[in-house]
Amino acid sequence: MKLEDFAHYPFAVHVIKNWNEKEQHISRLLKPLNVTPRIQLRTTHLSVILDAIEKRELLFPCSTHLIEQLGDRYSSIAIDQSLPLLEGNFGYVYGVKWRNEPMIKWLEKTIDELMQSLGIHRD
Repeated sequence: MKLEDFAHYPFAVHVIKNWNEKEQHISRLLKPLNVTPRIQLRTTHLSVILDAIEKRELLFPCSTHLIEQLGDRYSSIAIDQSLPLLEGNFGYVYGVKWRNEPMIKWLEKTIDELMQSLGIHRD
């Protein structure tokens, strides 16, 4: 996928609290290149995006790790290596019903402590 393709295809964006809820990273990365992506779906629910891209022509920018997990139901498109990539951030996602579970609280605390020890702070 080349730079000019980003203006022609509609996109779905997975909104994650405290990470990209104010500005989609695809928009921020393409702005200096004078390209505005056509974002047609913004949701916090990955299942909504996966259902939509099966039924409509939508592109969903995501990590290669997620692509590997999706299996053969979905295909991926490689982007031109000269285009900017989002690097250095990671996230963990869990169901809202688990947010108060002791294991999730422990995991979140452990990750926060690790990131702080590396000098990395939440945005």
